[in-house]
Amino acid sequence: MTIPPSFSHPTRRSFLTTTGLLFGTLSVAGCSSLIAPPSLDTETSWERGASLSLDRTEVAATTLGTSLYVIGGIEPGRQASRAVERFDPERGSWERAPSLPVGLHHTAAVSVDDAIYVIGGYQNQWDPVNTVYRFDGMAWTERATMPTVRGALSAAAHDGIIYVTGGAGVDGVLSTFERYDTASDSWARGPPMPTAREHLASAVVAGKFYAIGGRTGGLRTNRRTTEVYDPETNEWRAVAGMPTARSGFGATVFDNAIVVAGGEGAGGTIAEVELYVPERDEWLRLPDMPTPRHGLGVTALGNRIFTTAGGPEPGFFYANTVEVLTFEAGSVRPVVKTSQSLVCDLPLLGGLLRGTLC
Repeated sequence: MTIPPSFSHPTRRSFLTTTGLLFGTLSVAGCSSLIAPPSLDTETSWERGASLSLDRTEVAATTLGTSLYVIGGIEPGRQASRAVERFDPERGSWERAPSLPVGLHHTAAVSVDDAIYVIGGYQNQWDPVNTVYRFDGMAWTERATMPTVRGALSAAAHDGIIYVTGGAGVDGVLSTFERYDTASDSWARGPPMPTAREHLASAVVAGKFYAIGGRTGGLRTNRRTTEVYDPETNEWRAVAGMPTARSGFGATVFDNAIVVAGGEGAGGTIAEVELYVPERDEWLRLPDMPTPRHGLGVTALGNRIFTTAGGPEPGFFYANTVEVLTFEAGSVRPVVKTSQSLVCDLPLLGGLLRGTLC
């Protein structure tokens, strides 16, 4: 077989691109690693947590102080839920908190200072809304409505500003990006997200807002897309794509890294858990969730990641499952170091990467 001239003397970049495609271990853009180091289990481990009192899916979840909250969702019978449950880590149990003013599902919940903000979502079956409710730990109050009516959106906050993007509204899938100032109770429009999508997840690390995954239509349109908005430049850019295309999943920030878990795709619900390290633009694999679910809440509390509720099958399925991933070292750094060491110890790839990743 004649070797094409362009492959006669491969560069490091062209070789790595080829090996990434062949083996699914690396992608040069971001050096995303899909290797699951066998020693990860010594640094991270899953266990079953105390169950919620209600079976639900399509919930929102966040923290307030030292407590974890699971908010709204869909209950059996396809009822939009007003339920709010609070987990006290010292007692290790759940209790009911004051209910939402209305039943909401596919909503977003974000904590800022001493309050939780619940934004958008669907009422009834699939009626998108633009409501904003603030919870101070005791009662709910209504705030300025979001300019765009939408559900299956995503939100995250930094320095008193809540960033909201994507979702689906009366005009279909959205790229609309808006910012809510919690101090002035006011909204402003930002530059559109480059890729319109719904059922996505988001997080803020080092002041930058990351919009991850989601879909543009049915489950076969799931995206790996990861785009980041920088408030200093007021611009979006693409970064390393998530290894697993998924929608209906959850994301949280731990130790300046983003953990994503669960979701659904054309093949069913997703168990894979992945870790994005922004400072390296790199994705790593973590141990799978014991119970694959979509429409779940994913929240960091201390050195633990809680995955709460969600559907074990795509569609209208429900669970009160709580599973907890514990970082025994209290940091993602041992995981990052282990993954890097595995790649660098490979005779061929380690040599090619010396001076870059290794």
